[in-house]
Amino acid sequence: MNMPLPKTTQGVYRLSVSTFYFLQGLVFASWASRIPDIKSALGLNDADLGSVLFAVPVGQMSAMALSGYLVGRCGSRKILMAASVFYPAVLVCLGMAGSFWELAAGLFFFGVAANLTNISVNTQGVGVERLYQCSIMARFHGLWSLAGFFGALLGAAMVDWHISAETHFIAIFLICMIILAVFFPLSSAEGCPAFLLPGRRHVPEHGCLCTGHRADRLRKHGERRNHV
Repeated sequence: MNMPLPKTTQGVYRLSVSTFYFLQGLVFASWASRIPDIKSALGLNDADLGSVLFAVPVGQMSAMALSGYLVGRCGSRKILMAASVFYPAVLVCLGMAGSFWELAAGLFFFGVAANLTNISVNTQGVGVERLYQCSIMARFHGLWSLAGFFGALLGAAMVDWHISAETHFIAIFLICMIILAVFFPLSSAEGCPAFLLPGRRHVPEHGCLCTGHRADRLRKHGERRNHV
């Protein structure tokens, strides 16, 4: 059996992972709140918009196997840090898109970044659940939803203040980088890393999204293996 960690250390783990769930929700909500403005700026009709939005799930599906491989190969902490920079950076590119195809390419990579972030942050979440020995994944996903509300309100304010989508997305990128700058040093603090480095059994199998019910199944699978 593993020795239990001090509650303060567990709290650092949980706070750090919670922050990245919040950032992920904030980035996605920021994009969703400006879809009508980007549609109008590029002169897209409803058919064009539906077609270009399809690039997001294509990017997500394309990155599934890659995400699982990278998390298993490099560890969820490294991939999460890289994806947490890549995701808002692609968001800025969406605000700069000047044509249908530029937006489509941006949304493809937006989907890739979303999947990388999903896999790595949920792997971290499963590891934190093992520390607490209880199910807390729903609370992590609740923070994602809370970030969605916050991002939507911020987007509405940006529209009301006549701030362009590009400027809005740059502001979100800077917010994300500031938060990352605060939490990244914790990951190398002696004796108290801010992120878990779970074993390969925590990595989502076949690159599937580790969310909700899937994460709970992974946690229970790990517990059964520990009792064998």
